[in-house]
Amino acid sequence: VLGIIITEVYGSGRAKLVLWSTLGCELFFAIIVYALLLLPAPKYWQHDADYHFVFGPIIHFVLSGVISVLISNTVSIYMLSRLKYLLTGKFFCLRMIFASAIGGLTMVMLIVLLVYMPLVGFDKSIVLAKSIYIIELIYTLVLSVPAWLIANILKNAEGINIIEKNIKFNPFIINLT
Repeated sequence: VLGIIITEVYGSGRAKLVLWSTLGCELFFAIIVYALLLLPAPKYWQHDADYHFVFGPIIHFVLSGVISVLISNTVSIYMLSRLKYLLTGKFFCLRMIFASAIGGLTMVMLIVLLVYMPLVGFDKSIVLAKSIYIIELIYTLVLSVPAWLIANILKNAEGINIIEKNIKFNPFIINLT
């Protein structure tokens, strides 16, 4: 939802910048946790195997998450920006719901494919994907009006309303307009 608000108020370039900053922090966190796993446990610590069981695959999870978040948020940013241009900035709630639904579906499919399917199999992954997606849709619907209010407050306070004509889908191209 924050990415949607940032895209709406400040444009796709700023949203991509925030996205890359977030992914960088997530990777940094994973590297720190992985480095901590390499350190020897104190002699009094009896749960070293449990700790490694929980945090051992963090690099796989984070890299899968980074790929999924990068692709799905790029889709959301592009969809919202493109719809804002096509609808001349009107119908924020509908644009938000549509962009979030498409981006969320992309994320759920990628996360299930990269993380859950190898662990729990196809049938359980499908059930999990449906559950996650339904929860995501509900939270998008619930937060659409507060997001609209926040976006309008920010646009009015800052005196801006960026409507981009030539939006680049490429997440590596960041235009700060």
